[in-house]
Amino acid sequence: MLRGGGIPLSSYGYNDDKFKGNALRAPGNMFGLQGHYDPETDSFRPIAESEVVASSDMMALGDSFEGNWLFMRRPIKEFEQWGNILTRQERKANVVFCDGHVESPTLKFLFEDTSDTALRRWNRDNEPHREKW
Repeated sequence: MLRGGGIPLSSYGYNDDKFKGNALRAPGNMFGLQGHYDPETDSFRPIAESEVVASSDMMALGDSFEGNWLFMRRPIKEFEQWGNILTRQERKANVVFCDGHVESPTLKFLFEDTSDTALRRWNRDNEPHREKW
């Protein structure tokens, strides 16, 4: 599907750790699945399967509320510019984990819960990385 200007829309996004709110995160401080930043080539090298410490607790793909290929943690209010996400799917999102299982956590748990349990699911090393949020 294309929106105005020919930009493709996506239903699901890849766990990307690019933003903190609306600011770009330093490439060396990313623990999602986007890869390892290589400043010489200004690109990302793939994550090895062995780098995902807990595949059953690592989110790989999730509903893309921005209509692009990214699934990332942001305050729910940030997503409202792309439509009211609170009326979709009973305030839940579909998420596929690295081991292949699927869950439907609440939006609050995904995007605003600051417990270790909620935060570590975004990070391949299974640590909460509170300094990131």
